[in-house]
Amino acid sequence: MRRKFLSILAGLNAVFILGICTKSYSSPKIHALNTPNISTDTPVKLAKHLKKVGANFYGTYWCPACKSQMSMFGKEAKIYIPYIECGLPKKLPDQNKKCHSSNIKVIPTWIIPGQERLEGVQSFEALSIWSDFHE
Repeated sequence: MRRKFLSILAGLNAVFILGICTKSYSSPKIHALNTPNISTDTPVKLAKHLKKVGANFYGTYWCPACKSQMSMFGKEAKIYIPYIECGLPKKLPDQNKKCHSSNIKVIPTWIIPGQERLEGVQSFEALSIWSDFHE
């Protein structure tokens, strides 16, 4: 009975995450994400700033919302995005541990230590204000 309950609970959790994730992304470390867009100066500067202030972008390789978020930055900027892959626990166990220790329930999620987290796809404006980025 307990095993059946845990199985149902795990299935509901997957449905919850799938319901929230409506656009996708993947880990730069495994190159599963193809970002054809060309970056302009602003996304590159913002991506470098996010890395500098200790921001992390949590997502999964199969999430369309994560992929959409990353593609906004473009090809040149994506290498600077501080991305944590939450969907490959066997390939990237250290990143998976960060997802669990950061209590990631929604993807994509942006976190800067000591700041309120941002969940869902964020605009450049929202990320700039949240991270105190000034061009």
